[in-house]
Formats: sequence, structure tokens, C-alpha cells
Amino acid sequence: MNGITLTGIAQVAVFALFLAGFVLPGAALAGGPSCAISSAPGCGFYATCVERTCPCGNDGYALGYGRKYCRRISGLDGLSPTGRRWRDGVVACLQHRLREALPKTGCDCRAIARKAYASHYGCYARASVSICDLPPRDIALIEASIDDSDKTNAAGLRVLLRLSARCLATNPANTRAAARAIRLARRGER
Repeated sequence: MNGITLTGIAQVAVFALFLAGFVLPGAALAGGPSCAISSAPGCGFYATCVERTCPCGNDGYALGYGRKYCRRISGLDGLSPTGRRWRDGVVACLQHRLREALPKTGCDCRAIARKAYASHYGCYARASVSICDLPPRDIALIEASIDDSDKTNAAGLRVLLRLSARCLATNPANTRAAARAIRLARRGER
């Protein structure tokens, strides 16, 4: 066989399978292998994937919003089991959507932020566990973890208004109870 042995062919085949199964799928993603999302996503994704792919700095979406709130919500004590399941699902959903929004070439920080904010509503109101169905105490804890400036800017208001309308339509009693829990929590902070 012109100096090619079966062992050599087997080694090349194993290497090709390795490339096809592990290296190439990650490299095909914007940002390369560091953009792979594990089954238990963490907050490092925003720096190792998004910021590396499209450096927008501490005021950009990845570090200034995504990582900040990932860390806050991941560190929330007192969430119910349903609240923790919602949180883990939301973190994974937001990271998956953000990874899809990353450009293969070039970088537009504002476009990435727009696409990321546009994914919030869908991730928060997912059918499997919707924020509308969380216990009111969980909703109050989540709401308290968000800076007022992020609730009142244009992107934040759009998400809040859409979620409020959905929650009032799908679970009005729980929405009213959550509003009461938020008011009580705010009084307790003052």
C-alpha cells in the first residue's frame, strides 16, 4: 500500500473523528471552543466567550449587564426549588441566544446588546417554567436583584411591560400576590 499501514490509516481515522466530533463544532461557533455552553452554565461565559469574541468593555452588554446579573441571580439565596429551576433555565437560555447572536466576523457592540435584550422576554416567560408561575417571594427576590436604572431604561421597560401583560393574562392571582410581595420587600428595605 505504498508505505501506508493499517495502523497509520486507523490513527488518521481516529484523529479525523476527534476533529469532527470535538474541535470543529466548537470552532464553528462564533468565539470558538470557549463559547460552548455546558449543561450547567456559569457566568464565566460572558468574559470567555462574548467579550473575547466582541470586546465591548465593562459598559458593554456582556460584562456590564449579562455577567453582572448572571452573578446576582446565581447568588440569590432563598429561591424555591421552582425558582432555582427557572433561574438555571434562564441563564442557559440567555447564554444560548447570546451565543447565536455573536457575529462570525466583525463586531458591533450595540447590535449584540439589542439582540441580547430582545431574547430576555422569551427566556423569562419560557413555557416550561415561566416567571409568571414562580412563587411571589421568588419574584420579589428576583425583582430586588435588578438595579432600578435597568428596570426603567427603554429595554428594561419593554421587557417588564410584556412580562406584566403576560403574567396578568396567564396568572392574575399570582401576579397580584407578587406585586404585594415586591411592595412589602421594598418597605422592609427602607
